[in-house]
Amino acid sequence: GRDRPIVIMLDPGHGGEDPGAIGKYRTREKDVVLKIARRLRALIEKEGNMKVYMTRNEDVFIPLKVRVAKAQKQRADLFVSIHADAFTSRQPSGSSVFALSTKGATSAAAQISGANSERLGPDWRRK
Repeated sequence: GRDRPIVIMLDPGHGGEDPGAIGKYRTREKDVVLKIARRLRALIEKEGNMKVYMTRNEDVFIPLKVRVAKAQKQRADLFVSIHADAFTSRQPSGSSVFALSTKGATSAAAQISGANSERLGPDWRRK
Protein backbone atom coordinates (compact mmCIF):
# COMPACT_ATOMS: atom_id res chain seq x y z
CA GLY A 1 0.00 0.00 0.00
CA ARG A 2 0.81 3.65 -0.23
CA ASP A 3 2.45 5.11 2.89
CA ARG A 4 1.49 8.73 2.19
CA PRO A 5 -1.46 10.56 0.67
CA ILE A 6 -1.47 11.42 -3.03
CA VAL A 7 0.00 14.93 -3.27
CA ILE A 8 -1.60 17.24 -5.84
CA MET A 9 -0.28 20.68 -6.80
CA LEU A 10 -2.91 22.92 -8.40
CA ASP A 11 -1.45 25.67 -10.56
CA PRO A 12 -3.92 28.42 -11.47
CA GLY A 13 -2.32 29.91 -14.58
CA HIS A 14 -1.22 33.51 -15.07
CA GLY A 15 -1.66 36.00 -12.19
CA GLY A 16 -0.49 39.46 -11.21
CA GLU A 17 0.59 41.50 -14.23
CA ASP A 18 -0.20 38.54 -16.52
CA PRO A 19 -4.00 38.45 -17.00
CA GLY A 20 -4.00 35.61 -19.54
CA ALA A 21 -6.89 35.70 -22.00
CA ILE A 22 -9.38 38.55 -21.61
CA GLY A 23 -13.02 37.92 -22.44
CA LYS A 24 -15.61 40.07 -24.17
CA TYR A 25 -16.78 41.56 -20.87
CA ARG A 26 -13.20 42.03 -19.57
CA THR A 27 -13.25 38.71 -17.70
CA ARG A 28 -9.62 37.83 -17.02
CA GLU A 29 -8.36 34.27 -17.30
CA LYS A 30 -6.21 34.69 -14.17
CA ASP A 31 -9.36 35.33 -12.09
CA VAL A 32 -11.38 32.50 -13.65
CA VAL A 33 -8.67 29.88 -13.13
CA LEU A 34 -8.04 30.96 -9.54
CA LYS A 35 -11.76 30.47 -8.83
CA ILE A 36 -11.65 27.03 -10.48
CA ALA A 37 -8.55 26.03 -8.48
CA ARG A 38 -10.15 27.08 -5.18
CA ARG A 39 -13.29 25.03 -5.94
CA LEU A 40 -11.20 22.04 -7.00
CA ARG A 41 -9.05 22.33 -3.87
CA ALA A 42 -12.18 22.22 -1.70
CA LEU A 43 -13.36 19.06 -3.47
CA ILE A 44 -9.98 17.36 -3.14
CA GLU A 45 -9.66 18.29 0.55
CA LYS A 46 -12.81 16.26 1.23
CA GLU A 47 -10.98 13.13 0.08
CA GLY A 48 -9.13 11.28 2.82
CA ASN A 49 -6.22 10.00 0.77
CA MET A 50 -5.15 13.23 -0.95
CA LYS A 51 -3.25 16.36 0.05
CA VAL A 52 -3.61 19.44 -2.13
CA TYR A 53 -1.41 22.52 -2.50
CA MET A 54 -1.68 25.56 -4.76
CA THR A 55 1.10 27.46 -6.50
CA ARG A 56 -0.83 30.67 -5.82
CA ASN A 57 -3.93 31.57 -3.82
CA GLU A 58 -4.04 35.25 -4.67
CA ASP A 59 -3.53 37.53 -7.65
CA VAL A 60 0.25 37.38 -7.93
CA PHE A 61 2.56 36.48 -10.80
CA ILE A 62 4.70 33.40 -10.18
CA PRO A 63 7.36 32.43 -12.74
CA LEU A 64 7.11 28.92 -14.18
CA LYS A 65 10.38 27.82 -12.54
CA VAL A 66 9.00 28.80 -9.13
CA ARG A 67 5.73 26.95 -9.79
CA VAL A 68 7.69 23.80 -10.64
CA ALA A 69 9.94 24.24 -7.58
CA LYS A 70 6.87 24.46 -5.32
CA ALA A 71 5.58 21.17 -6.73
CA GLN A 72 8.97 19.51 -6.30
CA LYS A 73 9.28 20.78 -2.72
CA GLN A 74 5.96 19.16 -1.81
CA ARG A 75 6.88 15.98 -3.73
CA ALA A 76 3.73 16.35 -5.82
CA ASP A 77 2.47 13.22 -7.53
CA LEU A 78 0.32 15.29 -9.88
CA PHE A 79 0.80 18.85 -11.16
CA VAL A 80 -2.38 20.37 -12.61
CA SER A 81 -1.92 23.64 -14.47
CA ILE A 82 -5.34 25.25 -14.94
CA HIS A 83 -6.04 27.53 -17.91
CA ALA A 84 -9.25 28.85 -19.46
CA ASP A 85 -7.87 29.89 -22.86
CA ALA A 86 -9.69 32.06 -25.39
CA PHE A 87 -12.12 31.05 -28.12
CA THR A 88 -13.80 32.84 -30.99
CA SER A 89 -16.88 30.63 -30.66
CA ARG A 90 -19.81 32.29 -28.89
CA GLN A 91 -20.53 29.14 -26.87
CA PRO A 92 -17.35 27.14 -26.26
CA SER A 93 -17.68 24.09 -24.06
CA GLY A 94 -15.69 21.14 -22.77
CA SER A 95 -12.20 20.83 -21.41
CA SER A 96 -8.74 19.82 -22.55
CA VAL A 97 -6.22 17.65 -20.75
CA PHE A 98 -2.56 17.49 -21.69
CA ALA A 99 -0.45 14.94 -19.84
CA LEU A 100 3.32 14.72 -19.65
CA SER A 101 4.86 11.78 -17.89
CA THR A 102 8.37 10.39 -17.70
CA LYS A 103 6.78 6.96 -17.20
CA GLY A 104 4.42 7.02 -20.16
CA ALA A 105 0.96 8.44 -20.71
CA THR A 106 -2.10 7.34 -18.76
CA SER A 107 -5.74 8.31 -18.92
CA ALA A 108 -5.90 9.07 -15.16
CA ALA A 109 -5.68 12.84 -15.67
CA ALA A 110 -8.51 12.76 -18.18
CA GLN A 111 -10.66 10.69 -15.81
CA ILE A 112 -9.99 13.10 -12.93
CA SER A 113 -10.75 16.10 -15.16
CA GLY A 114 -14.03 14.64 -16.39
CA ALA A 115 -15.21 13.63 -12.93
CA ASN A 116 -14.39 17.02 -11.41
CA SER A 117 -15.96 18.95 -14.30
CA GLU A 118 -19.19 17.15 -13.53
CA ARG A 119 -18.86 17.84 -9.79
CA LEU A 120 -18.09 21.55 -10.30
CA GLY A 121 -21.22 21.82 -12.44
CA PRO A 122 -21.98 24.05 -15.41
CA ASP A 123 -22.76 27.14 -13.31
CA TRP A 124 -19.49 27.46 -11.35
CA ARG A 125 -18.80 30.81 -13.09
CA ARG A 126 -21.90 32.40 -11.61
CA LYS A 127 -21.07 31.66 -7.98
